[in-house]
Amino acid sequence: MQNASTCDPGGPSAATVARDAATIVQPRDSRWVPDPDVGRGGDFCDGLSWVAVEGANSFFPARSRQLLIYHDGTFQGTAIRCEAFRGQEVSSTASDAIRVTYRFVDLSIPEQSRKQDPLGRATVTFRWNGSRVVMDGSLPYAFTKGQC
Repeated sequence: MQNASTCDPGGPSAATVARDAATIVQPRDSRWVPDPDVGRGGDFCDGLSWVAVEGANSFFPARSRQLLIYHDGTFQGTAIRCEAFRGQEVSSTASDAIRVTYRFVDLSIPEQSRKQDPLGRATVTFRWNGSRVVMDGSLPYAFTKGQC
């Protein structure tokens, strides 16, 4: 656990986010920058927290997106290995859990053929198991395309 006197409850600084984001696979022809639509949340000094990032040169609506996950102020990696191109909704469910609903184009939903907005939804929970972050739930092939 980080020393309470050195941990900023508001979360990691922009420089820290940039440093941590530089350690993960970068989006094609871009770099990671904070995602203002999803933002950040959780208790950065005690428990699980996140900072959402997106590709700096990505185009709406299929922006490259990723979640940086922290435990007790220490960077743990990303929520998933692949990028969430169509969006994600994030909330803390407890000090040691984060719920994420990923949106994706799901052609098995008949209305999807008439709409550009992604109608598919998959909700998973990331939790601290005492030594690392684990994902409860699964993501459908329509979202992962076998990539994560």
